[in-house]
Amino acid sequence: MPSATHPGVAGEVFGDVWNYSSTNYILAQLIIQKVTDDTYADQLTRRIIIPLGLHSLCYAPYSCPAADAAQMPAGYFFNTTVANQVPPNPRAPLLGKPVPPLALTWAQGAGGIVSSLQDMTTWDRALYQGQELPPPQQRQLESLVSTTTGHPIPGTTPADPSGYGLGVAQTTSPSTGAVWFYEGGTLGYRVVHLYFPRSGIIIALAANSDPAPGNDALGTLALSVYQALQKAGAAQGS
Repeated sequence: MPSATHPGVAGEVFGDVWNYSSTNYILAQLIIQKVTDDTYADQLTRRIIIPLGLHSLCYAPYSCPAADAAQMPAGYFFNTTVANQVPPNPRAPLLGKPVPPLALTWAQGAGGIVSSLQDMTTWDRALYQGQELPPPQQRQLESLVSTTTGHPIPGTTPADPSGYGLGVAQTTSPSTGAVWFYEGGTLGYRVVHLYFPRSGIIIALAANSDPAPGNDALGTLALSVYQALQKAGAAQGS
């Protein structure tokens, strides 16, 4: 599968580099459907939405009420890197235009979940505090590879501060210690969450835009919020 979807370059060996792949999330969705003989939407409802009492989380467009679209802010695609490409990038006509709400059939398990920030942070806390997975699977979830070297690491450090697990990431700095986080985005929206184990604080931010790489400051803004909480003495244990 890796050699078919990512031929790479001559001399490159898998494991020497790290790359993000949405394809893995689609494969995970297909495995869930095959093993359970059920839809992905139904499994989300049975395993996450109902047990955690989530009221706004849904899988677009399959389990999202049509009325949700009217309550969502318009999302805009501003990734200018797709302009003037040869051959033309199919996303170029979307530049600067609103993206239809709940139009996420293309994302599937890689980004088709819609939620309020409140429901998302409820799920975040349950996930990081071990309420969603048995201990062996929790350890697998949090097993890291360095995004610099592509090699497994027991945890991030100031010398090797960025690691990626199974759908979650970790970074470390002297001021925050180890922080779990993830940022996801679609063609018109992006969301980031940060979980600070020292204090138990979760910060979640969302924006209704998809900018070009290098123009996304959502993670930096979230860290600024945490620093403000530290200065105010509200980040106990940090």
